[in-house]
Amino acid sequence: RYLAVGAAAYLLILVVNFPASFIRDQLQVALPGLALGTVGGSVFSGHSSAANFRGFPLGTVRWQFRPQALLLLRLEYGLSFAHPDNNGRLNIGVGPGGTVRGSALEMQLAPAPLVNRFSPMELVTSGMLNISLASFEIENGQLQELNGTADWQAAAIESPLVLPLGDIGLRLENNADTIIGTVVEGGELGLSGDIVLAPAGRYDVDLLLRPADSVDAATRNLLASMMQANTSGDYILKTTGSF
Repeated sequence: RYLAVGAAAYLLILVVNFPASFIRDQLQVALPGLALGTVGGSVFSGHSSAANFRGFPLGTVRWQFRPQALLLLRLEYGLSFAHPDNNGRLNIGVGPGGTVRGSALEMQLAPAPLVNRFSPMELVTSGMLNISLASFEIENGQLQELNGTADWQAAAIESPLVLPLGDIGLRLENNADTIIGTVVEGGELGLSGDIVLAPAGRYDVDLLLRPADSVDAATRNLLASMMQANTSGDYILKTTGSF
């Protein structure tokens, strides 16, 4: 116990002497794809403007030092971001050997920028996308662990076609360094299947749509014009690409 306290005190002395730009640099290394702008404040409490993650705007990112994590020999910060379309928060820390550990991630996102990464045509959407990760771990730049959910509430496509989707939910987990989103709530169109995100931004979508009896003929005709139907009258959506 005394050894842990001594090590924590030593880490704290080091942290005191870090400039705010150190936090920016460390966050960009810990979260590949994160780009932060001009920093302000201090190593304990600061902010960076014009941030984005793989092209998704995050607005202003703020950090707050979490000294209690030093007892676990981890340099950890609470982060939050705010943008007109997106907002969220998480805890992120770096432990011995450079292992990155994240927890309590909660994000609310406008769905269109993410949906259009997978869509062959530009879509206008409505609803709100909520992403929650209980934990994730990155070691040597490779994903080691991820557990969470993604929920698109009151989902709908508004243009170039009108297609109400209802509430759609996915369970998020990893298989080695690949993220797998499995549909657990299928909405009005009875979605099922998986969305797989592999390293380097490659994705595979393998979904089945089984509309409820209440879905009108116009919607069914629209689905039939866009997707392949199987012998059971379900619609198959398969695509692959990179973003």
